[in-house]
Amino acid sequence: MVDFRQIREKIWPITQEELPKVLLLIAMKFCVTFVYSILFVCKDTIIITSPGLGTELIPILKGTVMIVAAVAVSALYTRLTSRFSFEKVFYFFLLFFVSFFVLYSFYLYPNRENLALGESKLSFIRSIIGEHRVHWLAVFKYWFHTVFFIIAELWGALVIVTLFWGTANTINNVEEASRFYNLFSAGGHVATLISGLSIGFITTASSDYEHSVKYLMLLVVGLCAFILVAIWNINKRYDLSQYKPNTKVKISFSASIKKIVTSQYLLAICLIVVGYGFTMNMVEVFWKDTARNLFHSSSEFQSLMGTIISLIGFFSLIMCVFFSGNIIRAWGWTKSALISPLCISLFGLLFFVFYFAGRYMTQGPESSINFVWIAVMLGAGHNIIAKILKYSMFDLTKEMAYIPLSYEEKINGKAAIDVISSRLGKSGSSWLQLMTMELIGSSLLASTSGYLFPVIALGFATWIWAIFFIGKVIK
Repeated sequence: MVDFRQIREKIWPITQEELPKVLLLIAMKFCVTFVYSILFVCKDTIIITSPGLGTELIPILKGTVMIVAAVAVSALYTRLTSRFSFEKVFYFFLLFFVSFFVLYSFYLYPNRENLALGESKLSFIRSIIGEHRVHWLAVFKYWFHTVFFIIAELWGALVIVTLFWGTANTINNVEEASRFYNLFSAGGHVATLISGLSIGFITTASSDYEHSVKYLMLLVVGLCAFILVAIWNINKRYDLSQYKPNTKVKISFSASIKKIVTSQYLLAICLIVVGYGFTMNMVEVFWKDTARNLFHSSSEFQSLMGTIISLIGFFSLIMCVFFSGNIIRAWGWTKSALISPLCISLFGLLFFVFYFAGRYMTQGPESSINFVWIAVMLGAGHNIIAKILKYSMFDLTKEMAYIPLSYEEKINGKAAIDVISSRLGKSGSSWLQLMTMELIGSSLLASTSGYLFPVIALGFATWIWAIFFIGKVIK
């Protein structure tokens, strides 16, 4: 006879007393992830498809401006948490985000042509950075788009990682976390699925792209209002003043390098973390550069990204609920960890085959093969597979890699890897793209593909080598 109570306890291991707390946190995770998905799609669409901008701005923004902004916000966050309660800091940042998104969607974006810097100011900037750095010039000329991109990027690191998980870690103990946290992740996957569908619907239903930006930002404001109500309710039920952000292990960049290079095992873990971020961003930026040639308008590009977001949410949810744990138990750590680089590199290789074919092979009008279209679809597949595997396999196997370490190595080693990987993953790939464009004297991202393809292949090879090295310890 089927014991439905046991099935329910496995799927929903929550007692009646715990229900309000869990539901509030699931709702919060749903909302913060929903907002993240909207901002992720909008910021990329605006930068890639707006006149005078382009994919070439993404390495500039992520590799330079974003780092400065992240350091500034981190310093501000530290200062605020030393003077005010965690709840007040949460309110401050959330209201800041809401205020800016309203300002951007109802004033800055509609008046973008009038707000763009004039030639007199640009000529001064041009005299400093040089005539050929047209995309650097665009960063200053369209400063409002630059600010929107940076603030949208900060949402994930500040609101999801620091504020939401800071709240969850404050009001849950280790035993509760083992039962609750997979439900929070599931709430995030459901949000990703629904947000993608919502983005596609709003974009298609809007009369033009400007209206879709307004409607999506209004949706963001509504979700943020719910988050504010939820955090107020949580603080009323539980004492958030006990949260001490500064108790987390702090380690400098130089100390991180020293700790990692003196331990081959920690170096191997660092390489798999950097390997994912580096290769993912390298392939993704070339794919987006190609996609803008096929999906010309902002609405078309945004609808494409909305569809991709929905697919990522749906399949991530299926993988996490039904497959991830079973695969790791059946195949062991090494084989499970290899799934991510092998699948991602396969789609990446297929993408580049048709990407290069579209660039260098001449196609007549009678040709039945559209290399660019195939490359865009394969690039979309790469993006979907990479995100699904990150949420369902990569993150799990990465955390398991810390298990054989001593307590001190787990704490300080993880802190060191967090510092290094955050600098060398996304930012490292952006720096390399920028340097390559400078060295070959080109302002086009596509011109660097032939030079960077071997580097991407080396990134995958290093990632796989690191997995085999760790696999000798984890059986």
